[in-house]
Amino acid sequence: MGKRKTSPEDLVVWTHPMDDALIDAFIHQKNIGNRVNGTFTTKALDNILKEVSDKFKDVSFDKTKIKNRMKYIKRIFGPCYDIFKGGLSGFSWNPVTGTWGADPDVSKDLIKAHPETELLMNKPVRNYFKLKGLFGSDRATEEGSNTAAEIRERNARERNDCLCDEEIEVHRSDTIEEIDFLVSQNQATLGGYNVDPEVLLNKSSGEGTSKKKKSSEEEENVILKESFKYIADAIKDSIESTAELVKSQQRVQNPIGEVWDYLEELQLDEEVQNDAYIYLIDNPAKLQGFMSCPSRSRKTILLKMIHNAKKV
Repeated sequence: MGKRKTSPEDLVVWTHPMDDALIDAFIHQKNIGNRVNGTFTTKALDNILKEVSDKFKDVSFDKTKIKNRMKYIKRIFGPCYDIFKGGLSGFSWNPVTGTWGADPDVSKDLIKAHPETELLMNKPVRNYFKLKGLFGSDRATEEGSNTAAEIRERNARERNDCLCDEEIEVHRSDTIEEIDFLVSQNQATLGGYNVDPEVLLNKSSGEGTSKKKKSSEEEENVILKESFKYIADAIKDSIESTAELVKSQQRVQNPIGEVWDYLEELQLDEEVQNDAYIYLIDNPAKLQGFMSCPSRSRKTILLKMIHNAKKV
């Protein structure tokens, strides 16, 4: 079977809010019993597709794109969870930056003792604890029941599946550091980020004949025009994605601003919002819980946190 041709309509620009909504939808389907023996049912995927489509009506989702994106998210989460799941001595989770790290005074000694942590320290993993709830037990079960060879084979199979499935995906949230990280973990190749030349110009094998009819030449001209238009659109998308990347990096560098943005989305009264902001910044554990819970429940949980704090 020939390689699938990619068109602009196939591309999805995934953003952080879209990822958040996708993960929340998976959690909801798991909580209501639509995950059987570690596998989400067809009904669950239908419901997830409907939920994210309703929230982002201007994006063309389908079940393949939903599954591929979750595979990609799991590839970012998996290595971090596999190493830090037991709570390595000396390392701690920072709920504000969303990273595992260590005190600078001892980090060099810790990395020397655990060299596998060097690439993962201070590496943001968005929605880490949500993903832990979704997939942590699965990875623990597989590690306990599989041999080392079987685990390596599983990881290789997952990587190959992702590379094949994600040829039609565009991950605008990928930074250069993230791509380097995936390559270093043998979870991606730089070739996976190339544009398929078949997209730009699709010619049949019989076009190399010396005699061509006028209609065939006109058809080629149409293809070329469409190809140039596709290239122009790709350049425009690249510029827009760069701007989005800069914004996302600024948010990571200024996590306090991100907390305020979360509160803005809840549409609280000004006084309540100010109290909530001070409360969360002063209580890292509560902040972690607030940012990790599903978006649909954040307001209720936050108000309960503040209410319980006032009773103490």
